[in-house]
Amino acid sequence: MTSRRFIGRNEAEVREIINLIEYYRRRSEGGVCIREYEELLPDTEERYFVYRGRAWSRDSAIPTIVEEVADRMDSPFYSVDIVLTGLSGCSAVDPFYQLPGSGFRGYLSTGCYSAGPRRRRINSTIPQRIQPMKKVAIIQESPCILDKKGTLEKAVDLINNASANGAELIVFPEAFVPGYPAWIWRLRPGSDWSVCEELHARLLNNSIDLSSDDLDQLLDAAGRNGVTVVCGVNERDSANSQSTLFNSVVTIDHHGKIVNHHRKLMPTNPERMVWGLGDGHGLNVVDTPVGRTGSLICWENYMPLARYALYSQGVQVYIAPTYDSGEGWKGTMQHIAREGKCWVLS
Repeated sequence: MTSRRFIGRNEAEVREIINLIEYYRRRSEGGVCIREYEELLPDTEERYFVYRGRAWSRDSAIPTIVEEVADRMDSPFYSVDIVLTGLSGCSAVDPFYQLPGSGFRGYLSTGCYSAGPRRRRINSTIPQRIQPMKKVAIIQESPCILDKKGTLEKAVDLINNASANGAELIVFPEAFVPGYPAWIWRLRPGSDWSVCEELHARLLNNSIDLSSDDLDQLLDAAGRNGVTVVCGVNERDSANSQSTLFNSVVTIDHHGKIVNHHRKLMPTNPERMVWGLGDGHGLNVVDTPVGRTGSLICWENYMPLARYALYSQGVQVYIAPTYDSGEGWKGTMQHIAREGKCWVLS
């Protein structure tokens, strides 16, 4: 981002500067906006700033505030508060503006905005370097339809290839193992009953039982390559009916462990012919090396409260595996990115 310098002496000009800071942060961080806003209140004798609805004195509160915010800045993607501090001689930050006469300096850094009315240095824990970019792979490949073994072998090859090309997060499509049951949108359950029955039997026999070793190949590939894998699967209920299927997505961390398992809440229209209804136990956001990730499947992304469940947990990488496509779906993903202030992969 190009450095810019602004001059101001009154409250209106200072507010304008802060608005500009917010604008540049949005632009430079790809849509990751500041969660909370502070207002600098100029005063002839002492300056205050408003933080979380409270006015803080420059001298008594700054070290506490700096530490409090810095504790939440460990992830590679920042969505943090503006911080007003007394720091006025900081390396690796971008000089942003100066108010002559008052000694007031402001700096824009990767994780925060810092400013100080006096030339006073504080040894803060604010990050002073730009975090490295993260490479992700969104797999656009067909499965070996209704063939669990063949699809898993193909998935392992794709993981190895993506990892060799530097990907740290690898995302597979909706119901990738052993494939999306696209026939439900074309065959009629009455007159096409016999072929539907045959296809469903093959789907059932090739679906994933999470209580078994079905996914061991994927777990091993993720751990061996040190990558996070998000994969859509047809899951066979092993705890109760043994015959109910769910449209599920599993998140496998870079150690080769399943860290989240989400079942699609409400199958869409004819999907209810093959999949049961999920529940909220998997509406979780988990920490990964590429940020806090969470997933919703296909049209459950149109459920405001399901989206909010992820937003409220601070999702940074929002993953939406889907069988859908087209301009309408892209618009939905763009809306979620703006609404959730997060990266969206689909």
